[in-house]
Amino acid sequence: MLSRGGDARKGQLLHHAVERDSDSVAVLKLLIANGAAINSTMYEDHYPSRALFFFMPLGTALHKAAELGKMDVVHYLVDEGTNLDIKDANGRTALEYAQMLNKWEVVQALEKVN
Repeated sequence: MLSRGGDARKGQLLHHAVERDSDSVAVLKLLIANGAAINSTMYEDHYPSRALFFFMPLGTALHKAAELGKMDVVHYLVDEGTNLDIKDANGRTALEYAQMLNKWEVVQALEKVN
Protein backbone atom coordinates (compact mmCIF):
# COMPACT_ATOMS: atom_id res chain seq x y z
CA MET A 1 0.00 0.00 0.00
CA LEU A 2 2.68 2.48 1.00
CA SER A 3 4.84 1.71 -2.03
CA ARG A 4 1.86 2.58 -4.24
CA GLY A 5 1.26 5.99 -2.71
CA GLY A 6 -1.05 5.03 0.15
CA ASP A 7 -1.16 7.30 3.16
CA ALA A 8 -0.67 5.77 6.62
CA ARG A 9 -2.45 8.79 8.12
CA LYS A 10 -5.78 7.93 6.49
CA GLY A 11 -8.25 5.32 7.55
CA GLN A 12 -8.15 3.12 10.61
CA LEU A 13 -4.92 1.32 9.78
CA LEU A 14 -3.51 1.13 13.30
CA HIS A 15 -6.73 -0.33 14.65
CA HIS A 16 -6.83 -2.98 11.94
CA ALA A 17 -3.13 -3.76 12.35
CA VAL A 18 -3.77 -4.60 16.01
CA GLU A 19 -6.28 -7.24 14.89
CA ARG A 20 -3.73 -9.12 12.76
CA ASP A 21 -2.96 -12.65 13.89
CA SER A 22 0.81 -12.61 13.83
CA ASP A 23 2.77 -9.52 12.85
CA SER A 24 0.83 -6.71 14.50
CA VAL A 25 3.84 -4.99 16.06
CA ALA A 26 5.83 -5.02 12.82
CA VAL A 27 2.91 -3.51 10.91
CA LEU A 28 2.32 -0.92 13.65
CA LYS A 29 5.99 0.09 13.50
CA LEU A 30 5.76 0.56 9.75
CA LEU A 31 2.56 2.59 9.94
CA ILE A 32 3.77 4.81 12.78
CA ALA A 33 7.07 5.40 10.99
CA ASN A 34 5.03 6.55 8.00
CA GLY A 35 2.94 9.05 9.95
CA ALA A 36 0.02 7.13 11.45
CA ALA A 37 -1.17 8.91 14.60
CA ILE A 38 -0.63 6.59 17.56
CA ASN A 39 -3.30 8.36 19.64
CA SER A 40 -6.04 8.52 17.03
CA THR A 41 -9.43 7.12 17.93
CA MET A 42 -11.49 4.99 15.59
CA TYR A 43 -13.27 7.14 12.99
CA GLU A 44 -12.28 10.40 14.69
CA ASP A 45 -11.92 12.08 11.31
CA HIS A 46 -14.96 10.51 9.67
CA TYR A 47 -18.20 11.62 11.31
CA PRO A 48 -20.56 9.45 9.19
CA SER A 49 -18.76 6.27 10.28
CA ARG A 50 -18.50 7.46 13.88
CA ALA A 51 -22.24 8.16 13.90
CA LEU A 52 -23.03 4.81 12.29
CA PHE A 53 -21.01 2.88 14.87
CA PHE A 54 -21.98 5.02 17.87
CA PHE A 55 -22.73 1.91 19.92
CA MET A 56 -19.14 0.65 19.67
CA PRO A 57 -16.32 1.73 22.02
CA LEU A 58 -14.35 3.45 19.20
CA GLY A 59 -11.13 3.95 21.10
CA THR A 60 -7.45 4.03 20.22
CA ALA A 61 -5.25 1.20 19.01
CA LEU A 62 -4.37 0.67 22.67
CA HIS A 63 -8.06 0.15 23.48
CA LYS A 64 -8.23 -2.49 20.73
CA ALA A 65 -5.06 -4.22 22.00
CA ALA A 66 -6.49 -4.21 25.53
CA GLU A 67 -9.77 -5.67 24.27
CA LEU A 68 -7.96 -8.48 22.47
CA GLY A 69 -5.46 -9.07 25.29
CA LYS A 70 -2.53 -8.61 22.92
CA MET A 71 0.28 -8.00 25.38
CA ASP A 72 3.01 -7.56 22.77
CA VAL A 73 0.99 -4.76 21.18
CA VAL A 74 0.12 -3.19 24.54
CA HIS A 75 3.82 -3.10 25.49
CA TYR A 76 4.84 -1.72 22.11
CA LEU A 77 2.24 1.08 22.15
CA VAL A 78 3.11 2.04 25.72
CA ASP A 79 6.82 2.07 24.87
CA GLU A 80 6.06 4.31 21.89
CA GLY A 81 4.39 6.83 24.20
CA THR A 82 0.71 6.33 23.52
CA ASN A 83 -1.49 8.51 25.71
CA LEU A 84 -3.06 6.32 28.41
CA ASP A 85 -5.60 8.98 29.34
CA ILE A 86 -7.53 8.99 26.05
CA LYS A 87 -11.11 7.82 26.48
CA ASP A 88 -13.14 5.82 24.02
CA ALA A 89 -16.59 6.86 22.82
CA ASN A 90 -18.07 5.41 26.02
CA GLY A 91 -15.76 7.45 28.26
CA ARG A 92 -13.34 4.66 29.24
CA THR A 93 -9.55 4.64 29.16
CA ALA A 94 -7.79 1.51 27.86
CA LEU A 95 -7.12 0.51 31.48
CA GLU A 96 -10.79 0.84 32.41
CA TYR A 97 -11.76 -1.08 29.28
CA ALA A 98 -9.35 -3.91 30.16
CA GLN A 99 -10.77 -4.01 33.70
CA MET A 100 -14.31 -4.21 32.35
CA LEU A 101 -13.32 -7.10 30.06
CA ASN A 102 -11.34 -8.94 32.76
CA LYS A 103 -8.10 -8.71 30.79
CA TRP A 104 -6.03 -8.84 33.97
CA GLU A 105 -2.63 -9.20 32.33
CA VAL A 106 -3.32 -5.98 30.40
CA VAL A 107 -4.62 -4.31 33.56
CA GLN A 108 -1.42 -5.15 35.44
CA ALA A 109 0.77 -3.86 32.60
CA LEU A 110 -1.14 -0.59 32.28
CA GLU A 111 -1.26 -0.03 36.05
CA LYS A 112 2.54 -0.30 36.19
CA VAL A 113 2.84 2.55 33.70
CA ASN A 114 0.26 4.80 35.38
